[in-house]
Amino acid sequence: MTTTEEEGYRQIPREYRIAHPRPSICPQTKSEIEPFPTDVFRHYLKFVKNVIPKYELDSNVKESEAITYMRSLFDQEDPNPLYMELEMHLFLVTCQNHQVKLMANPSLTKFSILHHELFLASELIHIGKIKVEMADFCNMMLADIVDLYHNHFNDILEQKFWAKTKSVDDVIHHFLKKEFERMRTLNPYTYKNLTSVAMRKAIDSAPNSSVNKLIQWAQNNSINMDVT
Repeated sequence: MTTTEEEGYRQIPREYRIAHPRPSICPQTKSEIEPFPTDVFRHYLKFVKNVIPKYELDSNVKESEAITYMRSLFDQEDPNPLYMELEMHLFLVTCQNHQVKLMANPSLTKFSILHHELFLASELIHIGKIKVEMADFCNMMLADIVDLYHNHFNDILEQKFWAKTKSVDDVIHHFLKKEFERMRTLNPYTYKNLTSVAMRKAIDSAPNSSVNKLIQWAQNNSINMDVT
């Protein structure tokens, strides 16, 4: 009996052993360094330092420089989602800041332009397929601005026209016609939403004798009166 047998262990005979065992598999890993997106970063940096600080609600342009600038990033063949989200988030926060200021100093013109700009931003969010939270934030502000526009429109209508016993012709020619004509330069979605809200309010608040004339004028000018 061998020493191992004496100690209670049985030695495996050599013929039962694996002659040439293979070494264990050791996966080889190689770290990959992702190249820094220098051009996209510069685009974002310019947006932060030069574009957003100058952002204003300007009625003389079809779309703001900020929207045009963001579109140049969103329309790239291989866009960078991170920087798309960063630029859009900054833009939406800036719009929210304008909205807060307008709550203290309301303006129908600026409310409508802000709604126009946010709608254009919502289209970019859809094209870029970025975070759903961005779309929710944008849609929430769009709804808020419709409410703010409605409230200020009502204040002007009541205080400057109905309270002063102005005629329905005064309301049409000195308020509705001018306001709606101005909004024709905005995108169709904004135009339809805000004119619908305004027209519905004008009809609801008008004296009974003026309602039919307002409805007829709206129909003649293809103004949608269904508030959605």
